[in-house]
Amino acid sequence: MMMRFEFLIVTLVGCLSATAFPMSRAAGEVLNVKDFGASPTATNNYASFKAAVDAAQAVEGLVELRFEPDAVYRIGLPDGTGLQGKHALRITAATNLVLNGQGATLLITNPEIGAIHTENCQGVEVKNFKIDYDPLPYAQGVISEVNLADGWFELDVADGFLEPDQPCFDRAMAKWGLTIRDTDDGGRQYGPAALFSKHWKKSGGRTWRFYTTENGYDPALKQAGLHAGDRFIHMARNYAQAVAAKNCDQILWENITVYASPGLAFYPHITRHHTIRDCHVKVKEGRVFSTNADGIHMRGSRGNVLIEGCSFEGMADDAINVHS
Repeated sequence: MMMRFEFLIVTLVGCLSATAFPMSRAAGEVLNVKDFGASPTATNNYASFKAAVDAAQAVEGLVELRFEPDAVYRIGLPDGTGLQGKHALRITAATNLVLNGQGATLLITNPEIGAIHTENCQGVEVKNFKIDYDPLPYAQGVISEVNLADGWFELDVADGFLEPDQPCFDRAMAKWGLTIRDTDDGGRQYGPAALFSKHWKKSGGRTWRFYTTENGYDPALKQAGLHAGDRFIHMARNYAQAVAAKNCDQILWENITVYASPGLAFYPHITRHHTIRDCHVKVKEGRVFSTNADGIHMRGSRGNVLIEGCSFEGMADDAINVHS
C-alpha cells in the first residue's frame, strides 16, 4: 500500500503545470487586524477578523490585510447550532486581497469547524499562517486491552485530548481510527488498517471501550492487529477543512503549515489557476498525528495548477488527491 501511495504522489506532481497564477505581488493599501480589535489575549477573534475583512473588501484595488508577526489568535464562531463544517474566517466575493499572517497562528477553538474559506473570489493570496486546534479534533491514547473474541478494545485517552463522549465524535462522518507504531528506522507506521467502531462506552477513569464493526472478511479487530501498548487515534472527522477555496480564480496559498484539521488540510474546490507553494501538513511536537483526512484534496479545478515545495506527514488519508 505504501508503494502504491508514493507512486501516486509522484505521478500527480509530475503531471501538473509548471506555471500557475497568481504570483506574489506588491501590496497596495495595508490594513492591520490589530486596528480592528484582534488580539492574542482575546478568547475569540471572530468579530475582529470579520470587521477587518469587511474593511479590506471595501477598499478599491489591491489591499493587504496583515496579522501581527508570530502572534497566536484564538478564533471560533459565535455560539449557535449547526456549526459543523463551517469556517472561522470566511471570505466571499473578494478581489485583489492578500491575507498575510506573517507567521501568525490561527488557533481554532471548535473541533468541528474549519479555519479559512474563500468563495467566489478572484486574485486572493493567503500566506504565512500556521493553523492549529485547541481542543484537537481527535482522541489520542494507548491501547490497554484487546478482546478479539468479543470484538472490542480499550483505549486509555491521554491527558490534554478530548474524550469520546464529546458531541463531535457522535456527529463524525465516519467513526474510525488508526494504530500508530514506531518503526525500526525511526519513522512511524499509520495503520495498516482503519478500525471502525459501532459504539463505545467509558470503562473507568479516562479509559474507553470501543466495539468494532466487521468488514466482511476477517474480523476487523484481528485484521488491524491491535496490541496492548499500541498508540491509537480515534477521530472526530467531518467535512470542515483547515484551508478551503470554492469557485475562485487566480489563487495563491503560500507558506501555510497545518498541524490539525477535522477533515482535509487544503481543499481547492472548482478553483482556476491555483498555486499551492511551500505549504505543509506537519505533526506537531508532542503528538503523533496531524489531520483527519487528506493533505491536498483538489476537486474539479481548472486552468494551470502548481503544487510546489509542499510536504505532508501524519494524516489519516492521502497526501495529494486530484480528481474531477
